[in-house]
Amino acid sequence: MRVSRKAATLAATAAVAAIAWASPAQAASTATVPGGFQAARGSATASGTLVFRAGWPGSYSVTGTLTVSENDGQCYYVRYYLPTSLLGTGVNSSRQCGPGAVPMQRTLGVQLVNYGVVLALCSTTPGAPEEATFVAPGANCTII
Repeated sequence: MRVSRKAATLAATAAVAAIAWASPAQAASTATVPGGFQAARGSATASGTLVFRAGWPGSYSVTGTLTVSENDGQCYYVRYYLPTSLLGTGVNSSRQCGPGAVPMQRTLGVQLVNYGVVLALCSTTPGAPEEATFVAPGANCTII
């Protein structure tokens, strides 16, 4: 039996709507990204875990460490970005300029149609302003 593209799209939309509007009793499922994450950029490394909690609203929790091994004139941070059906939203971890480590711990709530989470290890010059909330990670970032 062949299903039309329109029927398949309608069925997929209904399935997503059913998941998005799950009751609080159904909202307890969680998923941890196997093996965690890690990335390197310049003299910085970032590593940690990412956990997704389903439900309404859902959330992504990031826990880890950003480490800079030497002073190379750059500041490093992790950008947490949620692409959505409208404008995405993003926030940054604390910056680390020069040798040292900074803990990363952030929970991002998901309240709109969401297309996952993007983590990026970014670099910038000291004193540079942060990106606007809706800006996706750019050329100064390595996607994790």
